[in-house]
Amino acid sequence: MTVFEILGFFLASVMGLILGLLGAGGAMLTLPILVYCFKLTPYIATSYSLLIVGCTALVGAFRYSKMDLIDWHAFSLFILPSMITVLFSRLYLLPRIPHPDFFITLFFGGLLLTSSYFMFYPPKTPEKPYSRWTLLIFSALIGIVTGLAGIGGGFLIVPTLTLAFHLPMKKAVGTSLAIMTINSLTGFTEDWISGIHIQWDFVAVYLFIALIGMGIGMRLSPSIPSRKLSHAFAILTACIGCLMILYPFTL
Repeated sequence: MTVFEILGFFLASVMGLILGLLGAGGAMLTLPILVYCFKLTPYIATSYSLLIVGCTALVGAFRYSKMDLIDWHAFSLFILPSMITVLFSRLYLLPRIPHPDFFITLFFGGLLLTSSYFMFYPPKTPEKPYSRWTLLIFSALIGIVTGLAGIGGGFLIVPTLTLAFHLPMKKAVGTSLAIMTINSLTGFTEDWISGIHIQWDFVAVYLFIALIGMGIGMRLSPSIPSRKLSHAFAILTACIGCLMILYPFTL
C-alpha cells in the first residue's frame, strides 16, 4: 500500500465524519480522494463516488428515520424529478461531453467554490415557501449536478429544503440523506448496468472506514457549534475546489 493510499483511507474517515456532522459534503471529499490518492480517472471516480456516498447516506438516513427526522412529504415532492435527471445525466448527457475528465474536474471545482461562497453568505430565507414549480426546477437541477459530478448533492439539497419547506436543520439533514441515497444509488446502478468495472474489495474497505467516521460525526454533532463548523468546512471546500480546477493542468 502506497503513502497516497494510506492518506486516502484516512481521508475516507474524515469524509464520513463530515457527512455525520453536516449531513452533506461527503462527496466533496470523496471524488478528490479517489482522483488524487487512488489515481482513478475523474469519469470512473464519479461512479465510485455515487456508490460510496449512496451507501453512507443510506446508513445515515436509517438512523435519522428512527429519530423521526425525515420529512417524507418533502422527500416525495423532491425525489422523482431529481431521479429522472440523474439518469438522464449519466445515460445521455455525460457520455456526449467531449473530454469528460477535463469537464468533470472544472465543473466539480466550480461547484465547490460556489458552495463555499454560499456557506459564508447564505441566501435569505424567503417569507413564503417555494412554489411546487420552483421546487421541481431546483430538484431537477440538483439531479443533473449529481449525475454530472458524481456527488450526492447534500450541500445543495439541505439549503433547498430549509428554504422551500422551512424545515428545521436536523430534519432537513435527515431528509437530504434520504434523497442522496436514492439519487446516488440510482446513478451508480445505471453505470453498473452499463458495464463499469468495480473493485468491490476496495469499496468495502473504503465504506467501512467512512461509516466509522460518520458514526463519530453523528455523535459529536450536537456538541459542536454549527456556524463555526460550517465556516471551517467552507474554507476546506474552497481549497479542494481550487485543487480540482488545477487537476487537468497537472497531467
